[in-house]
Amino acid sequence: MAAKGLSKAEMPAASRKGGIIGLIFICAFVAQEGQSLISSLPGKKFDPWVVDYEDGQLGVRNAKNIFYNDVSPQLASQAIIRLKNQSQNALETPSGPPAWSDSFYNGRRAYVVCTEDQAVPPIGQQLMIQHSGVKWDVANIPTGHSPFLSQPGSLAAYIVAEVVKFQGGALNPNQMLSISNTTEIPLGSAESSEPASLPTAAAELSLALFSTVAVPSNLAAESGVASFFTGTELSNLTALLDLPADS
Repeated sequence: MAAKGLSKAEMPAASRKGGIIGLIFICAFVAQEGQSLISSLPGKKFDPWVVDYEDGQLGVRNAKNIFYNDVSPQLASQAIIRLKNQSQNALETPSGPPAWSDSFYNGRRAYVVCTEDQAVPPIGQQLMIQHSGVKWDVANIPTGHSPFLSQPGSLAAYIVAEVVKFQGGALNPNQMLSISNTTEIPLGSAESSEPASLPTAAAELSLALFSTVAVPSNLAAESGVASFFTGTELSNLTALLDLPADS
C-alpha cells in the first residue's frame, strides 16, 4: 500500500517531515499482503460491468448505475466525462505489506461502508473489514459508490470528526450538523463549459465543505488542509473546536 512507511511515527525516524496521522477507507478494498484485488472478487474474475479492452486497460459499462446510482443525472454526467480507464495490472498485481495493519494506526483507522454501493457490494466491504484482523471505526452511510458527490456533507462530517479524533479531539453534534448541511459539490464553472481540473475541483470542494469547520493549525499542516486556506481563514476556523490552535 502506498502509505506504508509514511506514518507520523516513521517519517521523523527517516529524517523526513510530516507523516500520515490516520487512514480512512471509503468503500475501498482492504487488500491483504500477497493478495491482488481480483483475487478477492467472487470467482476471482471481474464483474460483468467491467469492460476489458484487451490492451491492459479496463472500463465500465453503465457508469451511472455502477458508480453514481444515487447522484443526480446532471452531476453524474459531469463526473462520467472525467472517468479514465483503469490499469488491469493494478488489479492483478499482488499487494505488498499494507499500512493499515501497522499498530500506529490503532485508533486511527476508519472505514466508510456505502450501503447502496453497486461497485463494491456492502457485504464485501464488511467482510474485508472483518477479515483484516484489526479494529476499524466503521460508519454505514446510505449511498452508492460516490458519497462525495451524493452526500458530501455527511461524508465530510464523518471525515472531519475522524481526523479530529486522530488528533485526540472531538466534534460536538452542532459542529457535525454544520458540516453535514453541505449538499452540493462544484465540478465546473458557471462561466465555462469545460470541467474544472481535479485539483481545482478538490480545492473548491474542500473550501465548500470545511468553510465552517475549525481546523487547528497543527492538524492542518499535518493533513494538508492548510493548502486550501489562508492564514486568516485558518485562524478564524480554530474558534469552533475545543483544541488549542497550536497544540
